[in-house]
Amino acid sequence: NDVNNDVNNDVNNDVNNDVNNDAPQFRFVLVEDQTANTSGDFPGSDVDAIGLIKGDGSGEVFASSVEEDSDVPCEGGNLACDTNALTGAPDVVDGGNCFGGGAPDGSLFTALNQGFVIVGFGDNVIENGDSVHVYEIGATECGRFDNDPFSVSVSVSDDINGDFIEMGTGGAGSNIVPI
Repeated sequence: NDVNNDVNNDVNNDVNNDVNNDAPQFRFVLVEDQTANTSGDFPGSDVDAIGLIKGDGSGEVFASSVEEDSDVPCEGGNLACDTNALTGAPDVVDGGNCFGGGAPDGSLFTALNQGFVIVGFGDNVIENGDSVHVYEIGATECGRFDNDPFSVSVSVSDDINGDFIEMGTGGAGSNIVPI
């Protein structure tokens, strides 16, 4: 019996330890505008795209969906409140210049206006060692305009209504937040 108990305990402990020690995986990214005062045609953080840089070196994938729980106010004259504009690869930089050197095109990005977006990356999960790249249209990504602050959080489960954990902030010279 002692031998059987030892074998059973070892097997159960191995199974449970493997499950408990698995690295967490996250499904959604929440980007929240942290701009204190917003005004103008494109208020708050202006986001062209949100990328997930895989820590295994396999490259960068871009947000493919925006969850309906996202909240980007159009009030106050926000000319870039369509959240679908931030899915896919960045498209604001054209010919090496932001908006091809011309005036901002509100159909190419989303001005968060003190709001937030929740995005998904299709079948790709967010894991420890990955990074989130927020293409905020400012001096860092565009070479002009202000770098507006934002925070990046990840979901703790596959449930969009679950909790999120803040991973970091960006906007002041760095738009890549490690997970």
